[in-house]
Amino acid sequence: MTAATIRRIDEKEGDHEEMLTVPQFAKRVHRNRQTAYAWIRNGKMPAGSVVMVQGHLEVNYTVYRQSIKPVA
Repeated sequence: MTAATIRRIDEKEGDHEEMLTVPQFAKRVHRNRQTAYAWIRNGKMPAGSVVMVQGHLEVNYTVYRQSIKPVA
C-alpha cells in the first residue's frame, strides 16, 4: 500500500503557513542564530511573524517572506 497526500482542492501550492524554529529560520536566511534572536529582541521582525509555541519562539516564514520588498 502506498501513502497518499491529501490536500483540499482549493489549497494552492505554497498557500500554507510555514513555521520554523529560530535556528531553522536563521539558517534559511543565512544568518547565525544569535543574529535572528537579536532581530526578535530589537523588534526588527515584521508584525505577526514571531509567535510563542508551547514555550519556545517560532517564526512564521510565510509572513516574513511576504514582508520582504524586492530591490528595484
